[in-house]
Amino acid sequence: MARPLRIELAGGLYHVTSRGDRREGIYRDDDDRRAWLEVFGAVRERFNWRCHAYCLMSNHYHVVVETPEANLSKGMRQLNGVFTQVFNRRHGLVGHQKIRGQVLKYDTHHLTSCDSDRRSRLNYRRITNEPDNAEACPPPLSER
Repeated sequence: MARPLRIELAGGLYHVTSRGDRREGIYRDDDDRRAWLEVFGAVRERFNWRCHAYCLMSNHYHVVVETPEANLSKGMRQLNGVFTQVFNRRHGLVGHQKIRGQVLKYDTHHLTSCDSDRRSRLNYRRITNEPDNAEACPPPLSER
């Protein structure tokens, strides 16, 4: 069965997550996380996104992005595709890293935009509390 069409809005505010296939890790170390941040920064600039929050976990990430243009899918394809190329080149791998992307509404796995200030605040809180909730919060990179 085909997935539902993604509705993209100019001026949309989205909570997006991408997870490794079979919940496998998508970062091996802090250099991979830094590489992801560099790629994400380039995607934000290229697609004119505004990032409101993000969280990198071992096998997935969350971002809350605002898209002044209706280009969420193109940007996510760029982000996951380029990061996979960087990851593979760095680790001497071939093929694709199998990162699946989803746009979330709270804990469901269906498309939505963050369509109110209240929802936005709840999404930010959920994202920033994710490492603590998973009991997987390493010290910040600056403290290592």
